[in-house]
Amino acid sequence: MSKNNSWEDAESLRSMFLQEVIKPLLPNARYKYTLQAGDFNTTSNNFNGALSSGNIFKDSDYEYLGEERFIHFTSLQSLESILKSGYMRMSSLDSLSDESELNFASSVFENIKNIRFNNDLINAEKKQLFCLSVCQNKTETITNTSMWNEYANKGSGVIIDLSLSSLKSNRFSIGHIKYGEKERHRIEELRNRLISFSEEKDFAPNNAVNMISILLSFHKKSKYKSEQELRMLFTDKGLEFVKTKYPTIDKTINYKNDLVYFNKIFLEGRNSFGKSNENLYPEIKINRIILGYNLTNEKKENAISYFNSLRNDYDNLNFEIYHLNEDLKLFKI
Repeated sequence: MSKNNSWEDAESLRSMFLQEVIKPLLPNARYKYTLQAGDFNTTSNNFNGALSSGNIFKDSDYEYLGEERFIHFTSLQSLESILKSGYMRMSSLDSLSDESELNFASSVFENIKNIRFNNDLINAEKKQLFCLSVCQNKTETITNTSMWNEYANKGSGVIIDLSLSSLKSNRFSIGHIKYGEKERHRIEELRNRLISFSEEKDFAPNNAVNMISILLSFHKKSKYKSEQELRMLFTDKGLEFVKTKYPTIDKTINYKNDLVYFNKIFLEGRNSFGKSNENLYPEIKINRIILGYNLTNEKKENAISYFNSLRNDYDNLNFEIYHLNEDLKLFKI
């Protein structure tokens, strides 16, 4: 293994790697940490590192610039659980129904010399990334029957209209999902820059796929394109030798009887850590709930009465209730 001449050289090369390989795609990217082995005089020709989540997509094609108010399709049972527990769950990528999460984009790094890539590596990375899928708060999305059918109990569920208190946390990121192989060209171009940099400078990260896993999490297969998903992503990643879980991470048994982890985003005023920095623990405000068009009149009235009672039982719940009728017209209750 060749050695760099000095620690100063290595610092310069790490900076050059960020500037020449990462920033053409993510202009605002910065390191969360970097680690490098060596002795007093010389260093290795590779390093370990991770990118920071904070504002990672600013000024890039992934950046979300719309209203900071989103909608989330779900069931009445899930809404009840959210209101009672005081938090929404962000699912780990390894517990999602789409098993190609992260694999789809990371597969462009297969069979490349000096780039670590295997299924165990990707599966371990999935366990440290947690997402909440939302959409823009627009009429065409609210009336999208495909989304209701797929994610809100075939029109008998609910939309949660929500806002997040802060999008500046260094562990949270939000951005547009990119769909299909055509959009994956961005990752392929980054890969090519990485290979060229490594060959020219004899220097590269030894965990390249892990380093950009946040970015890779914002690519999905074309068949999901109709969802037009905005993804809120939380990372539990820290220094790789530090295994302490973030305090908002919890675990449960899912419907497949698997033990899975999730991250809590607390509702406004329900943070179990008490008054704290919203950039560390951003909170969700529920602005309104929209009942689905396939609820019978009786079930709709029962749901309205029940959710009104829950709103009165808990502090800081002041959402409005709407109903989407069979003609896809929206009415305030």
